[in-house]
Amino acid sequence: IDYIKEDKYGNIWTLPYDQEPHRFDPRTETFMGLRSLPEYKDFTFNATEIIPTKSGKVWLISEKMGCVCVSDSTFNVELFNTDNKKIQANQVYGIHEDNEKNTWLLTNNGLYSLSPDNKKISKIFSEKETATGKNLQDFYCAEESDDQIWFGSDKGRIWIHDKKSGQFELLKTPTNSTIQDIKNINEQYTIIVTCLDGFIIYNHLSKQMVK
Repeated sequence: IDYIKEDKYGNIWTLPYDQEPHRFDPRTETFMGLRSLPEYKDFTFNATEIIPTKSGKVWLISEKMGCVCVSDSTFNVELFNTDNKKIQANQVYGIHEDNEKNTWLLTNNGLYSLSPDNKKISKIFSEKETATGKNLQDFYCAEESDDQIWFGSDKGRIWIHDKKSGQFELLKTPTNSTIQDIKNINEQYTIIVTCLDGFIIYNHLSKQMVK
């Protein structure tokens, strides 16, 4: 078993070695997966991670097949990938649900913002797929504080989203490595973790970065 997670409703989610996720309901002592649904009985979804959120949604993300949202305790399912054209990416690195219950999909082809009911999808930094993939921008992590969300990207880039204005501002770090994780230590300092170049401390008061 690679992952065991509990959702808002007390269900236990498991991701075994075959990458096919299942949900265990302790009240009925039954397992359920995507193939338990008639419309998905012949569909095998290879997940890399299970991400429960505070709203009760559970996201199953994949490196090759997009992502699946299980929106409630009754196992209502919605698929997001290039085949159904809801997003222009099949590699999903992560999910961030913000304080307003909007969901952000972090992919190998930009960001996608979904309204709380998943009906409105906005794409940011997303390009049409190319043969080389050179124009695509990857996003790996997100950290939220007050009215901002920081999104870690490739080539040392952090895109800061102002939730009030809806605008994005680029923060260039002193590295060309992938920004793998971002965590707020306190109101003054944020730690920025890179893939190949150590970590960086950002001082919000002085606007300075120290490697």
